[in-house]
Amino acid sequence: NQMVHVDQGKIEGASATPSVNELANLFSKHHISKVEEFSNDHVLSLDTLSDHLVILDYPTDTPLAMYLNEVMNVPAKVPSNFKFNRIILDMNSRHDIDVYAIDADRQRAIKMTTDVSVKTIKGHLDEMSSNLEPYTDILTDQTTVNKATYLYAPKAPKDLRTYRTIFNNINVEDLNSILFDDTPIVRTTRSGTTTYNNNTGMVNYDANKETYSYTNLSEDEHSTRDMNISIPRTFDYINKHGGFTDDFRLFKANGSKGEMIYQMFINGRPIFDSTIRNQIRVIWGERGIFEYSRGLLKTN
Repeated sequence: NQMVHVDQGKIEGASATPSVNELANLFSKHHISKVEEFSNDHVLSLDTLSDHLVILDYPTDTPLAMYLNEVMNVPAKVPSNFKFNRIILDMNSRHDIDVYAIDADRQRAIKMTTDVSVKTIKGHLDEMSSNLEPYTDILTDQTTVNKATYLYAPKAPKDLRTYRTIFNNINVEDLNSILFDDTPIVRTTRSGTTTYNNNTGMVNYDANKETYSYTNLSEDEHSTRDMNISIPRTFDYINKHGGFTDDFRLFKANGSKGEMIYQMFINGRPIFDSTIRNQIRVIWGERGIFEYSRGLLKTN
C-alpha cells in the first residue's frame, strides 16, 4: 500500500508506485542468516528498533513463508502459520539490514537478519527522495502506541489528479474458450445478462456492467484454507485464465472462505467501483476453483 521512511523525527512516505515495489524487490534472492520471534499478549514494543526505519504496509495479511519462498525467492525457515501486513527495515546497522515482519494484531513479530546492505537501501531511498512527501505517525488506540505499530499517513491533504481513461474490452468468447472444455450453451435474458453453461460450469456475463462470473459446477464451497498453497495457486490460475491485464495486487485474502481478491491499482493507488470491474475474485473449493469473477475492461 505505501512506504514510510522514518529518520529520527523526520517522517516521509509515498504510495506504492513501481519505485516503492522495487525497494521490496531488493531482497529477492538474498540470504537470511537468523530468525527470531517476538510476541506480546497486548501490543509489541520492539525496544531494539532504532530511530531509522523503512516501513512497508501491505493491503492484506500474507503468509510470511509463502512471501519469502514463492515471491522473493529467499529460502528461510519461518513459522508456517505466521501472517504479516507490515515489514520494517531497521537501518541502524553499519552493514546489513534487520527485517521485522509484523502481524495484523500487532502482537507478533518475526525478526530476520539479512545480507542486504544498508548502503543498498540508502541508495534506493536517495533515488526516491524527490517523490516522497511529509507523513505523520498517528496514535488511535492501544494497538498503535509506538513506532513499530503507529498508523502512518500523509501529514496534510493533497490534491490528486483525475484521469480520463480509455478502456479496451476483454473478449467473452476468449475467456469461455479457456474455461469450458467444450462449446457452452448460450441463454440470453432481457436484462442484458447472458448465461453460458455446459455440464461442468456456468458463466453469467453482464454486458452493461462488463462483468464476468464463472461457477465450477463440479466443485462445492468447501474451501481450501491454507493460504501458503492457495495464494500461489490463485496467481497461477489467473495467469492461465485471462491474466492480470492491469496492475492488479492482492488486496484481500480470506482463509476461512478460501477467497482471494486482486484490486486494480493506477499510479500506486487502488481503484474502486460499485461493481467488480476493478477486481479479480477467486474462491477455492475442495479440489479446485469454485468461483472466478472479474471485470472485462482493461485500461489503455
